[in-house]
Amino acid sequence: MSKFKRITDAVMTAMESPTRWQQTWRSQPGLHRNLDTGHIYRGSNQLMCMISQAVHGYESPYWVTAGYCIKNEVSFKGCKSTPIIYYGQKEKEEGNPDTLYKFSKVTNLFHVEQVDIEPPTLPKRDTAVSSDLPAALQVQVADGSPSYSPALDQIKMPIAEYFNTDEAYLSTLWHECAHSTGHKKRLDRDLTHGFGSEGYAKEELIAELAAIFICAEHGIDYDLQGHANYLASWSKAIKDSDSYFLQAATAAQKVCDYCMSQLDLMRQQEDAA
Repeated sequence: MSKFKRITDAVMTAMESPTRWQQTWRSQPGLHRNLDTGHIYRGSNQLMCMISQAVHGYESPYWVTAGYCIKNEVSFKGCKSTPIIYYGQKEKEEGNPDTLYKFSKVTNLFHVEQVDIEPPTLPKRDTAVSSDLPAALQVQVADGSPSYSPALDQIKMPIAEYFNTDEAYLSTLWHECAHSTGHKKRLDRDLTHGFGSEGYAKEELIAELAAIFICAEHGIDYDLQGHANYLASWSKAIKDSDSYFLQAATAAQKVCDYCMSQLDLMRQQEDAA
C-alpha cells in the first residue's frame, strides 16, 4: 500500500463529506503554518490544511505536531489528526555529507483549536480586489466565456458585472491565469489534452488548486460551486492513483509561486518608475 494513501483517503473523505467542503474556501488571515516554527505549508500540505479547515470550521491558520504537544504537555488524546507529507534529508553515515539522501514520510498535524492552544493574532490581510495578474503575466484578456487559448495566448472573460460577487469574478479570472502559465514562454506545461481526457482533468485540477492558493494569498473567498462538474473526474483519478493529487498540488504550488513572483516584479517596476 502506498505510504501516501492516507493523504488521498482523507481527500476523498472530505470530497464526499455532507459539509460539501468543495462549495466554498473561506478567506483566512494568512496561509496555514506551523505554530512552533512559523513554517508556511506548501502544495498538498497547504491544501490538506485548507480542506480540514473547511470541513471542521477552524478559524486560525496555526497547526502543531504531536511532538510539540508532548514537549509542551498539551493533550491531544482523542483528536483526529490531519495527515501531511514531511520532506527531510539525512546522512547515511553521520558526519559524511557525501552520504546525504532525501526522504519523505506521512506525519500528523493538529489544529490549535483541537488541542486548546490560544494562537497569536495575525494582522488582517489586504482584501481589496485586484485584477493585475493578467498584466503581470503579459497575457491578453478579451470578452467571452471563461477560457484560455494557448494558440492566441489569450484569456476570455465576461465583464465583472456578470458575476454575483467580485470574489467569484477574481477566482474565475485567476483560474484562467493559472492555465496561461502553461504556455511555452512561461512554465511550459502540455496544454494539448482533449476535453474529457485524464490530461485535461489534471490540468483543470492544477488550475483550480492554483487559483485556491492565489485566493488564499490575497485573503479572498474561493467558491468552487460553479466548477463542481470537475469533481467527478478528479475523484476517479485520485482513487486510481495515490500520486495524482500530490503531483497536481505540487504543480499548482509552482503556478502560484510563479504568478505571485510576476506580480511582485511588476509592482517593483512600477515603484521604480
